[in-house]
Amino acid sequence: MRPSGRSLTDATDPTDLPVPRLALLPAFLLFEAATGVLGAAYNRLVIGLPDLCDHVTRVGPVARAAAIGAVVGLLLGIVPEPAGGGDRLSGRLLGGRLLGGDIPLIPVLAGYLVVRFLAGPLSYAARTPGGLFAPLPAVGALWGVLVHALAPPLLPGGAAGAVPFAIVGMAALFASVVRAPVTGIVLVVEMTGATSPLIPLMTACFAATPTPDRMGSTPIHDSLRPRTVWRD
Repeated sequence: MRPSGRSLTDATDPTDLPVPRLALLPAFLLFEAATGVLGAAYNRLVIGLPDLCDHVTRVGPVARAAAIGAVVGLLLGIVPEPAGGGDRLSGRLLGGRLLGGDIPLIPVLAGYLVVRFLAGPLSYAARTPGGLFAPLPAVGALWGVLVHALAPPLLPGGAAGAVPFAIVGMAALFASVVRAPVTGIVLVVEMTGATSPLIPLMTACFAATPTPDRMGSTPIHDSLRPRTVWRD
């Protein structure tokens, strides 16, 4: 049985991508407006999960961190691909490789996206030392590849492949969460070495930034500032 959906098994070098056509810019604008909504939801989850954990007063911070660590460890043992820091998953997405076998691609991408989207804020709720933004590129890359897999009827003929969408998704999600579009562009170009999708990157990052503002979502640093002091 052959996999349904688009296959990402053919390796692609992000530094050797063709320049996306200008006809794709409207598609990237719509894509990144939706990414802004995703970024606002991520911010609210990062704030909401620790607040929810704080209301569970019967469980101390050490037991809470141990329980969250056990959940993440169990996930690593069962499905290692979407767990961890995300470097391996991002590399496979940017290399044009994800899965073989008879598993439909779109449901797997959606499942991985849900896991990655929840795992970062859940880990942050443990209040243990660790990065909050390192998992964002994997979430953005998954989001971009999933949108590309779902949107062929809306894309013009000869549209770019999934990898440019993954690269743009990485930068735009970072920009929508942190509200720093230039930083998102520089970080992703440095990480991937891909400069051909620079115009879509710029368009997408600046399009993803105002959407969460209009939704009343503050930049994640501003939201987390009151939580920088440990509360028992």
